[in-house]
Formats: sequence, C-alpha cells, structure tokens
Amino acid sequence: MYLGVHVSYSVYYMYRLVLCLRCSVQLSSTGSLRKLSMSRSKSGISKLITVLAWLSLLCAFAIGHLAAKTNYVQLLSQHFPNSTFTSAPAKGNGPLAFLRHHKDLPEADLILIAEGQGFGGPLILAVAVSETEKQGYINKVTLLSDRESPPFIARLAKQNFYREFNGKEVTADFIIGDDIDGVTGATVSSRGIAKAVQNAMHLSAVQRLDLDPGWQAEQWHFELNDGLLLLLILVVIYSCYAKNAFNTKLKLLIPLVSLGFIGFYINASLSIGSLGGLLMGYIPDPKQSPIWWIMMSSVLGAVFLLGKNIYCGKLCPFSAVQMLLHKITGMKLPVNKTWAKHSRGLIMTLIWFSMMLIFLSHHPAMGSYEPFSMMFSLQGTGVQWYLLPLSLFGALFIPDFWCRLFCPVGFSLNTLVRSRRQALNKLSTVKLSKSQAIEVQSAEQYQHNIRRKHG
Repeated sequence: MYLGVHVSYSVYYMYRLVLCLRCSVQLSSTGSLRKLSMSRSKSGISKLITVLAWLSLLCAFAIGHLAAKTNYVQLLSQHFPNSTFTSAPAKGNGPLAFLRHHKDLPEADLILIAEGQGFGGPLILAVAVSETEKQGYINKVTLLSDRESPPFIARLAKQNFYREFNGKEVTADFIIGDDIDGVTGATVSSRGIAKAVQNAMHLSAVQRLDLDPGWQAEQWHFELNDGLLLLLILVVIYSCYAKNAFNTKLKLLIPLVSLGFIGFYINASLSIGSLGGLLMGYIPDPKQSPIWWIMMSSVLGAVFLLGKNIYCGKLCPFSAVQMLLHKITGMKLPVNKTWAKHSRGLIMTLIWFSMMLIFLSHHPAMGSYEPFSMMFSLQGTGVQWYLLPLSLFGALFIPDFWCRLFCPVGFSLNTLVRSRRQALNKLSTVKLSKSQAIEVQSAEQYQHNIRRKHG
C-alpha cells in the first residue's frame, strides 16, 4: 500500500516537473525569440543607415562636382568691387583674359586668369598685366579661389607673398628659391601659386606677344626634408618587423622624432581633408609637393601591400603629444562602457559629416576638424579651437584619448587594413575550396578509370 502511494506521488511530482520544464523552455524560447527579433531589427536598421549614408555621400559628391563649375566673372566681381568685366580679345590659345573697367581707371585693365594645383586642391588667380608690343609686366596678383587650409593662406598674405610677382616680366622664371621667395610653413601653397602664374604668363608670352621661350625650365629638386622623411618611413617599416633590444628603444624614439620633424618642422600631418582631397582627385604635382607624395604613397602602400598601419602611433605627431601628456600624469582612467560601445559609431558619424562638407563644398579643408593646424602652426579655425584643449585634457587621464574616440584618419586606415585582411582570407578560402573540389574530382575520375579498366 505504502509502495503504491509513494509511486503515485513520484509520478505526480515527475508530471509537475515536466510541466515546469516545459513552461521554462517555452519562456526561454520566447525570450530568445524576442532577443533574436530585436537583434535582427537592429541589424536591419543599421544596414539601412549604412546604405543611406553611402547614398548621401554619392549624392553630395555629384552635387558638389556639378556646382563646382567656375564663374570667373563672379569671382572677379567679388574681389574687385564696383568694377565691370568684359572678355578681352583672344590671341591664339593664350590664357583666359578679361578687361576690367572702373571709373578710376583711365583705361581698361587687362587681367589674365592663372590656374594651378595647391596642397588642398585647385587654385585660381587673377594676374593684372600691362602689355607692350615686345613685353608684358605683372602689376598685381590676386588669389580668387583656393582649397587650401585657411592658416596657410593667411600666412601667405601676412608675408606679402603676392608682392613677389609685382613688376616681373611675363618671361621670368617664376621658380621658388630662384626669382621668387617662398613662405616657410606654406611651401606647397606658395609653389602652387608660383606654378600657376608661371604657366599663365609663359603661355601669354608665346600666344599673345609672340615671344620666344627663353626662360629656365623648372628642375626636379629632391631636398633634404624629402630625404629625411623617406628615411624616417623606412625606419618605421623596419621597426614593424625587427625583433631585438634596439627595436624596443627605436619604437620609443620614433614618435618623438615624428613630433618634431613631421609635426612642427614640415607640418605634414595627414587629415580627413587629405583623404577627401585624394578621393576628389586633388593630387599636387610631384615637383611642387614631393613630401605629400612620399607620405601618402608610403602610408597607403603599407596598408595595401604590407597590411600595416605605419601612421598611427609612429608617424602621426599628434599621437606623440598624447603619449607625452599621459606620461605626465600616469593615470589610466577606464573609458565609460557606454561611451566605448558607441565610439565607433561616433567616429563614423564625424567622418560622414566631414565628407559631406568636403564633397558639397569641394573644399577639403572645410571638413577637417582635427586640431593639428592649431597644435603645430598655432593657427586654427572653427571647431579646432575647442577640440584641441579637449583632446589635450583628455589625454592626461585616458591613453590615446583622441585616437580611440575621435580620430578619422586612424579609423579609416585601420578599416582598410581590416578589409584587406578579410579580402585575403576570403580569397584563400575560395582557392582552398577550389583545390579541394579539384582533388575530389581527380579522385572520382581515378576510381572511374579503375572501374573501366577492370570492367
């Protein structure tokens, strides 16, 4: 009797246990399904935002390209108020020419349009010229439009660079370091302007005045700074592979050298404006800007050929500033988990805003929010005045504060390195699957041949 009672109770409790387990499984499966549906919805929204972001960038690129057509008369009117302009009589295939009319001028002023390439993009200048039957002379050079960083242009104006051209014959050499003095800290911009004036004046001399080209051709000059930068890059690449005690000290020395040389001396930091200008095809002449070519080709070449980011923490001078500031306090505060979780999204949003400004304005410097100009040339614009003290203060307490949370260049380069690695992995997987398929086919063919032989 007691045995029957115990068995019946055992069956009853087993039945209740099964019901409880079933309910818990249903609840857990419902919860997991909810989490799965929520994750899927978030993933769908994220993909939608990504697609819309890319589409908006493509639209901004197209709109900026269409709106970038130059209205020369409008540019001239902005820089020469109370003046009217008419097209000058064309002579051969000379530069674009206008006649400026003003009530204070006894006769119309001849203005030739000079166009060239600066560090940030195209340059357009108005060159007021006096012409005689056998010669022409420059009266004044005015910058109409540019894509340079504002501190560089301000430095040119402060050093009275444009006065270097006044009174020169149109057959002059117009070579920086020979008959034109460049401006330290804005070397590429001054070379771009001199090259634009040179091309326009020499074309005018031949086409408008029928003069023989007796000027000196510009020679390729590989300067000391170019060699030093190339040497520093080679040392950085060596440090990425070498494994010895000397390399440990070298890795500590490289950021300090980059800070002094790349940051303060030649002021050649990479920015989101540099990458945006490259996407728009704003590539300076190698003779005018060998440093740009050495830096950009080395950094991008290391990414695509070696799969390494040699800029961040090595060539970047601002990372050295953060390292030194962190050494001062020695503090290592943890980044808030929520902030760290959304830091990637924050940088991507900043890059999107920057590229939208760059594409719509066709002005790479418009989207550069990095505080490098403020730090290394003591001249900044807009938001840079606020970001520099914020980034310096944050670096005192959080290692690599700017690099981890705000830097667009580092994020872009690391993304390219990661994409290259993923592409190579997929390629190796495809090759492996093809080789396995070939081996299987070969084995099947071998067995088929054996069967036919003994058939």
